[in-house]
Amino acid sequence: MEWPTNVVSTGVLCAAAAGSGLVKCGLTGLAPVTSWAFTAFAEGGVKNGLGLMQPVLITGDAMVVWTHGGALALTELLLIKGLLLHTLLGLVLGYALLDVISDSLVKRTLGATLSVAAYRRWCRRHSASAQQPKGHVPQRVGCKQPPWQRAWAAFSAWWQARGRAVSGVMCGFVSILTNNSGLLLDVHLLGLGLPKEKFLMIRSAYLLTCGLVKLVGHLHLGSLRVAQLPFAAVLGLLAA
Repeated sequence: MEWPTNVVSTGVLCAAAAGSGLVKCGLTGLAPVTSWAFTAFAEGGVKNGLGLMQPVLITGDAMVVWTHGGALALTELLLIKGLLLHTLLGLVLGYALLDVISDSLVKRTLGATLSVAAYRRWCRRHSASAQQPKGHVPQRVGCKQPPWQRAWAAFSAWWQARGRAVSGVMCGFVSILTNNSGLLLDVHLLGLGLPKEKFLMIRSAYLLTCGLVKLVGHLHLGSLRVAQLPFAAVLGLLAA
């Protein structure tokens, strides 16, 4: 069995695991921070950190699925069936390039993900502060949206128009490199207009399915070693 020897690193990893549990409950903006913590403080390098994080993510997703009923209904499964099939292609592509891509590129990708998450959070706050008082009827003629809002609407429309193929492949590929495909998945699911509980259920069921596939891949490629599983199980309990 392999246990971390650095007390500070162990504490950060435990905090990141607990944070992953909060992410699965809906605090999705915290996801890039938890991924960064695993890649920065796990022993063995960036890719080993992503591998160590995988059992933690699986535990969190499994808890959400179990809390919301334990299984998807047929109608809910059909919403993500096409997305999942294309995600498998993205996972294969990600694993094919994992040995080629350097750790520094993975770090830069994580940095870009953090920037996107921070920008989205700023956009939400800006939108909330710009809301008109209750009862106010806005004048539609000549009314213009802020540039960031128009850009986000254009991106969402482009993303939905390209369908599940692009969404699925990109989710799988980004998931291998950063463990943060949820940012792209949210764009797809938010377009379906789902209630919050169903949104979390479908999101976690999708991520759980992908996570189990990734767990096998990480073990096969050695980015997660069998000797690390006991420590990963402890971190998973913190996420639950």
